[in-house]
Amino acid sequence: MASVINSSAFFVVAKNKPGGAERRFFYLFKYFLNKGNTPHLITNSELFDNLLTENLLHRNVFKMKLNGHKFIVPLRYIFNALRYIRKKNIKHVHFCVNPSFYSFLMVNILRLMGCKMSISIVNSSLRTNSDLHPIQQIVWRKTLKSVDSIDMLSPSIRFNMFNMFGPAFFHQKKISISVCSFSEQADLIRTEAGRGNNAKSRIYDFIFASRLIERKGLDLLLEALRLCDIDGHSFTVAICGDGPLANKVKNIKLNNIKLTYFNYVEDMQEILYLSKVALSIQKYENYPSQFLLEALAANCNIISTDVGDTRLLLNEEIATLIPSEASSLKDSLIKTGYDSSSKRKVAVNCALERHSVESFSNYIEKLIVEVQK
Repeated sequence: MASVINSSAFFVVAKNKPGGAERRFFYLFKYFLNKGNTPHLITNSELFDNLLTENLLHRNVFKMKLNGHKFIVPLRYIFNALRYIRKKNIKHVHFCVNPSFYSFLMVNILRLMGCKMSISIVNSSLRTNSDLHPIQQIVWRKTLKSVDSIDMLSPSIRFNMFNMFGPAFFHQKKISISVCSFSEQADLIRTEAGRGNNAKSRIYDFIFASRLIERKGLDLLLEALRLCDIDGHSFTVAICGDGPLANKVKNIKLNNIKLTYFNYVEDMQEILYLSKVALSIQKYENYPSQFLLEALAANCNIISTDVGDTRLLLNEEIATLIPSEASSLKDSLIKTGYDSSSKRKVAVNCALERHSVESFSNYIEKLIVEVQK
């Protein structure tokens, strides 16, 4: 298997701040390097410089800046990335995030170069054709038709893709579902045994961290906080993240509840140690969440909406699972205490053991080997 991984490249680009998928695949790449393998990483400088890459030392990494003319720069990037792939004799390219302009323009050329291709679909919020612009639909269809194998990060994503494109579209296409989620930061937090065990040092009763966009649960949280505030309940809440809904956080008026807004937080570790209960209250899906894994590793309790494939990570032993309703969230905010018992910690450790980079690396190796047969 090592020889297959060594002639493979992970392709991941993003102009904005890194999301969960980008973080996962960067960690996977580093994990393979640490095992003695030599895969390649094809990325952009902005993303590379925003992640924990100090140990990579630019080994087997192709990166370029994507700032500049919106048409010329991507074309120049693709040309140079293809040159790198040819020069390094790369036999397999795995596109680590959803179909994009880059995969759309590269797949036919990669095919001519003799490369096999696979892709991970990571966006659980796409549910119907109307969620994609007509041009995006063309990009998705072309890319998915051209790759040899498709990885979907959860059963719900597979269901959504079949709903959007129809089962016949995926006929005779190799499709697999990721075996787990995983997080580098969660693994780092777990190595610091004993950190954050003192409940008295946890100054925030609740923490919410997410990109502040629709469907992530911000409106649900703010409505529940208003209801709690009206009834005179008093507790502390930390909200971390940026996005188009940030002004809703900045402008909310609460009399009894103390809300602290931190904007985007690159390293959540320290603030998680200061928090008792983490909130993951997305409308459709809370799995596979980097924030949840990190919160569990930091011994935070969890309140989560019981939607999608959330139970692939959480259950009643380690979380309070609720309907996606403001009244249900309000009741949980009022009633949920901080459980630091050894029984819960054992259950949390069992959940985290199942979601490891080792399990995912074995899965990706197998996917690539199957394509190469």
